[in-house]
Amino acid sequence: KELLAVTVAYQRSLLSLGEKELVIITGQAGSGKSYLSQRFGDYVTASGGVFLSAKFDQLKQARPLSALASAFNDYCATLFRGNSGNEGAAALASELRSRLRNDDVFYLTKIIPNLVYILGDNCFGLEEGNDCVNAQQRLQFLMCQFVEVMTISSSVSIAVHLDDLHNADDASIGVINQLVFTSKSTQRIFFLASSREGAIMRKMLANLDHFQVPHMQIKMDDLDELAINKTISELLHLPPRLVRPLSSIAHHKTRGNALFFSRWMMSLCKEGLLQPSLSRRRWVWDDEEIRRTKVPDDVAMFFRNSIHKLPNDVQQALSIMACFGASLDGELTESLERALPMQLFTPLNVAVSEGLLDKINGQYRFCHDCIQEAAYDMIIPEEKCLHHFQHGLSLATLYLAEMSQGEDSDANLFAAVTQLNLGGPAALQSREESSTVSTLNLSAGKKAMEMSDFKAAYSFFDNGISFLQKKHWQQHYELSFELFCLATKCALANGDFVSLKLLSEQVLKYARVLEEKLPVLYYSICALTFTAQFAEAAEKIEAILSQLGETLPEQTSSSEMLSIVEETLVRLENYSVSELKDLKRMDNSVKKITMLFLARLHHCLFLINPAKQPIVTTKMVELTLSHGMCETSPLAFALFGSMLGKLDNIEKGYQYTKLAKQLIDENTFYESSGVVIASATQLFCYVEPVQAVVPLFIEACERSMAAGDAASACLSMMYYCNEAYISGLVLEKLEEKCSEARELMKQLGHFAALSHLVIIERHLQSLMGSSWGGDHHSPEEEIEEANPHVIFYSLVYSLYNNFVFRKYCNTKSVLLQFLAHNRVDWTLMFGQSECTYIFGLTLFWIFRESKEQHWKDAAVKAKEAMHGWTKSSKWNFEHKFFLLDAEENFCDGNFAQAKMLYEKAIKSAKGHRFVNGEALACELAGYFYLELGEKSTAKEYLVKAHERYVMWGALGKAATLNQEIERNSIS
Repeated sequence: KELLAVTVAYQRSLLSLGEKELVIITGQAGSGKSYLSQRFGDYVTASGGVFLSAKFDQLKQARPLSALASAFNDYCATLFRGNSGNEGAAALASELRSRLRNDDVFYLTKIIPNLVYILGDNCFGLEEGNDCVNAQQRLQFLMCQFVEVMTISSSVSIAVHLDDLHNADDASIGVINQLVFTSKSTQRIFFLASSREGAIMRKMLANLDHFQVPHMQIKMDDLDELAINKTISELLHLPPRLVRPLSSIAHHKTRGNALFFSRWMMSLCKEGLLQPSLSRRRWVWDDEEIRRTKVPDDVAMFFRNSIHKLPNDVQQALSIMACFGASLDGELTESLERALPMQLFTPLNVAVSEGLLDKINGQYRFCHDCIQEAAYDMIIPEEKCLHHFQHGLSLATLYLAEMSQGEDSDANLFAAVTQLNLGGPAALQSREESSTVSTLNLSAGKKAMEMSDFKAAYSFFDNGISFLQKKHWQQHYELSFELFCLATKCALANGDFVSLKLLSEQVLKYARVLEEKLPVLYYSICALTFTAQFAEAAEKIEAILSQLGETLPEQTSSSEMLSIVEETLVRLENYSVSELKDLKRMDNSVKKITMLFLARLHHCLFLINPAKQPIVTTKMVELTLSHGMCETSPLAFALFGSMLGKLDNIEKGYQYTKLAKQLIDENTFYESSGVVIASATQLFCYVEPVQAVVPLFIEACERSMAAGDAASACLSMMYYCNEAYISGLVLEKLEEKCSEARELMKQLGHFAALSHLVIIERHLQSLMGSSWGGDHHSPEEEIEEANPHVIFYSLVYSLYNNFVFRKYCNTKSVLLQFLAHNRVDWTLMFGQSECTYIFGLTLFWIFRESKEQHWKDAAVKAKEAMHGWTKSSKWNFEHKFFLLDAEENFCDGNFAQAKMLYEKAIKSAKGHRFVNGEALACELAGYFYLELGEKSTAKEYLVKAHERYVMWGALGKAATLNQEIERNSIS
């Protein structure tokens, strides 16, 4: 019945057109979870599907994602060897290339090596120095991208078995969460998890309930006597009444544990206590003789006794294999045979014949984790560390010998170092071994970093440090310095700020010169900004820059600031765009890291002191022109372009933001690419049709996720939702995008972006007249409400909302608050133009009601700003300028001119595909004619506005407008 339940859920998932479903099998060791999963796998493959199994192994947690990567690696191998003309492989390769950059593909092939056979090994490369902001999030993003591409490109359904999920590492749990809870593209994938009950499973079940993901839990309990009776009856083809005595004995001795029961039955056959009788043509046994047999108290002891009955070489081979985890592939087995040296293949094959191991595609696997535990427990507890260390040392000796001959086996290095680390410093036999093991950990950590696996890398560096002896800074300075520096870098990438602080203190204490301290100082600054300590970070950056000879002025007037910007612009104009692209690469390491410090300082100043931003931006541009291009240079050009746009030089600003985008498209400036695209797109919206460029924010989000920069990814999604709203995207589609963004922000814990998004969502709910998504508020969001950006953003949308719904008193009250919180900065955001637009319309309305001249004066300034932007993009701003101009003429009593301008605004909005702008222009024109007493004309415009609001999806606004029409007796 359990198998039937799983297969029905599987079929239901296939028929639900993308509705994911997860089945979780829980139970204690030996309760039948693995057997049920195996039977389901047979069903999937027999029905033409693909069944992948990811077995999580407690002894292999030094390599996060290894279980998932192994399953997908097997899939790639199967796909490449397929008999379908490699159509599936070609589809997978094509989709991956269209989605991912070369760097992303490089990292994926490091995690999933068999991808090389599908993609080819000459289709990508890696630019040196490409770091990431958060390694675990980058790996999760890339793995999720692969799974989504795998399901999209596959012509058959795919089932993934998450075996022994209770042993899963944090990175794998993150990938599983993202695939199950947030991914929208896994329509042909079915997840089956098996796990012992515990904290991981309880948390997953709670998340499934919270995110309302369809799921089913199957709890595997011990077999009762009736179930055992039925099973034995079916096995022996005898009536239940005849096997009842044997069933009673079986239940008593095995206590209903499914694995124990099946193995105990096999042992009866081996020992001749249960055998077929030719004369009686049935199975026979002696109840009393079986009852007298001694059986261990638990299944683990039973397996230990079974293993003890095997030849010594088989016992030894099984205990060695158990030291390496649940499986041992053929290449590593061969390496171990040469390293130890002893035979392994022959005794392991004996274990296969005894039913203790499975051999699949040359890989040996324990049939059950209980068997692995039994084999591992054969080693005396006090000697386990020594066994691990000796196995590691033997493999390391082999690895070093291969290295000297030009061979370099990553698998042997990782296996050797993992065993050495499991042994630990207590297993060291000499001081020479200490530096050898530390050096091996350093090599393994570097290779893990090449694979973007910073969590594993940190583990290797940390273990390498633990093997160092006293006075290691004096005796092994280079080794110590490299271990501590790289461990600090990994701690930052993994978000482990406590370890980062401890490690950096050691480097800063023992490093010989300032240049050696700079990377660690930078990592420490990053940690401060990641934890929102912007003022402290800015102060420390300025002190460091001063030591590097890049002192920034304490106070600078606006005129001096403008002069600095102008000087930089003049210098830039000496270069053509092609000459800027061809600038030499920056080779001064101190200047490179200075650029990184400046980029961090710019981020801090944007939040705490925007008036000083131009100094930092121009300094970054000057360094690029003087010393060459580095990975931070595109960001410098994007920020400089944005600053020029703020100074009303949009043409030049567009030129340099375009250059920034081209630089990251044509080169591998990896880490900052998402931030550059998001920053540049803000200015693109002032030049190009906004409907066409808004999708670039999605690209920015994906680039940031690929770099592990979750904060920038979330901000890009928030920008997308905001700018898509302004562009007139149908609100139902925008609702879907907001929901996707909200789930991403919640999963990544980015509550600053989420607080902004919630403000947009509440406005959309008002417009749509709905309450989709429920209550999005959370304690974290309340904390963020103290953020001045959130307060200002909330006031902007409150102004939008009250103006659109014609709440005059509320509008005026919010406007006063808005003016009190208004701030000046040097960055041009597209939302500022919409804010100016609504601000101007609101001011004209308030002037007509109050007759206070200062409101009109401010409104005219807003209209003039819109007129300036219209020169850079008639498409985006012309209808807004016409509407502001119409409102001004309405205020001045120039009614004939106002009539013409309202019509121009409506026509322009329609021609440029702003259904929201067309609706608003029609509505304001209706109120204009209503004021003139021309009710029939007013009705025409208001009815047209109603139609356009409905077309946009603003049903809530349309309903209130309908009430307005009725209230004025013009329906």
